[in-house]
Amino acid sequence: TYSVFPFNTQAIPTTQQRFVTPNNDGVNDSVIFVNVREVKVYDLNYTEVCTQQPDTSGIINWGCADNNDNAVPPGAYIYKAVSKNTGEVVVGVVVVVR
Repeated sequence: TYSVFPFNTQAIPTTQQRFVTPNNDGVNDSVIFVNVREVKVYDLNYTEVCTQQPDTSGIINWGCADNNDNAVPPGAYIYKAVSKNTGEVVVGVVVVVR
């Protein structure tokens, strides 16, 4: 099971899980964003950690790494997701637990 932040037709994200445990056990190892144009992830100092655009299938899979592919430390991270359909920006929080 992954953390999933899909946009519905009104571009409102929903999630079942706000915690991600990237330990390569196949359970909650990454955060998946669907129907987004771009996602930016920030630490709590609002320093940009990562920016990603979707792959060819329209999905962004954030594996809890920074822009240099280094694993981020445990903690809370702020994401800004831009809806592919409406351009609406949605802000949320995900917690990385290691």
